[in-house]
Amino acid sequence: MRSRPFSRYLTHFNQLELKQYLKTEGIYYVFLGKEDPFCYVDGRAVYEKIAQTDTFQEEIDRVRQGAKKHRIALMCMERDPLTCHRAILVSRHLQKYDLAISHIRGNGTLETHTELKDRILQKHGFTQFAHVSQLSLFDHSSSEPTSCKEKRSPILRKKR
Repeated sequence: MRSRPFSRYLTHFNQLELKQYLKTEGIYYVFLGKEDPFCYVDGRAVYEKIAQTDTFQEEIDRVRQGAKKHRIALMCMERDPLTCHRAILVSRHLQKYDLAISHIRGNGTLETHTELKDRILQKHGFTQFAHVSQLSLFDHSSSEPTSCKEKRSPILRKKR
């Protein structure tokens, strides 16, 4: 899932070359990620805008349906999932469908999405997350309170 299926730096990730190589390994390649110019500000993707598009939801649904029949791998060039849109954008939306999500690290090890979220908290100094009712910065459903005062915020404890 990427908006531009090519790389100036890692040409083996270009769509045509990658598709041909994967075919020789018996792997089917499907491109997902049509670019919407309205989802970019100063040349940078705005993930909240992308997630609100019909195209994004259609692609999420396509991955969900494909996962029922196939083993799915969403590919990216990033070595660390913390810097990859698959973790920051795509996996965040897929996790609500109870899919087993793992990220392949640069060294070849697997990291579950839960482990990734824990690593994000640790990276920013939060060692304990108290389980209280929380607002989502990204969920815009009508069932959520309209103001922060209507619901308790999460309690984050920063490591000292």
